[in-house]
Amino acid sequence: MKLRISALNLLSLVDIADHVSIVIWLPGCTYRCPWCQNAPIVRGEHVKEVDNSELEDLFRDASVLVDYVHVTGGEPTVHPGELRIILELARRHGLKGSIATNASRPEMVLDLVEKGLLQHVAIDVKAPPCDAGLYGRVIGLPQKGAEAATKVVRLIKALLCSDKVELVEARTTVVPGLVEGREVEAIAENLSMMPCRSSEHDKLVYVVQEFNMYGEFLDPNFKVRSKDVERVNEEAWEAARKAAKRGLRVILRGSIRGVAEVKP
Repeated sequence: MKLRISALNLLSLVDIADHVSIVIWLPGCTYRCPWCQNAPIVRGEHVKEVDNSELEDLFRDASVLVDYVHVTGGEPTVHPGELRIILELARRHGLKGSIATNASRPEMVLDLVEKGLLQHVAIDVKAPPCDAGLYGRVIGLPQKGAEAATKVVRLIKALLCSDKVELVEARTTVVPGLVEGREVEAIAENLSMMPCRSSEHDKLVYVVQEFNMYGEFLDPNFKVRSKDVERVNEEAWEAARKAAKRGLRVILRGSIRGVAEVKP
């Protein structure tokens, strides 16, 4: 059977905290974030076909080195058939399943969790969920802000209370003029009050991602100045430290600092 994917990375040390993964990108997305730098993937311009037997051979060979198969996009739930097959192949060869999602289709994610196909879920928390207007602007769908924010909160709560998920990452990318230090602090406050967390085994990780001004933005009219990027990335570092003081495990990902766990 042929599967439509956009790209594949055979070895990643940064996509899942503390683990090695194979990363597969699927085309298309449910949102239109103007600052998104995966524009060709979101628009479905980068697509190639791979046979599922090729993936099966890859997973079998990689199982001695890799912990997870991580499926991202775009938004991978746009392709439920491909997503399910990839995760089933991973499980067949002893690899754990992982997804990066914007939470626009929470029922699909939770169904995959219940079927034992996902042990790690990374959720984009694109703005403070309490600010529906900002959320809508960040995802490029102003009329969908309240719905998107509600789905994010609902999915995180459900995953934290599930005994089938080992690790839940909430991810926020800072964006000049939209999501800056103050917004990261507001998101961290919300996350710190999530249910089903314990000091003995807190499976929630907050990942703050620096903005990268290089790449092809989804909205060609979205412009940023280098000095604004430097400023907002510095704010991200300080906001991440404040988030860690709330008792969250916080990781900062960036092009300059790389991947670093943030201490309070």
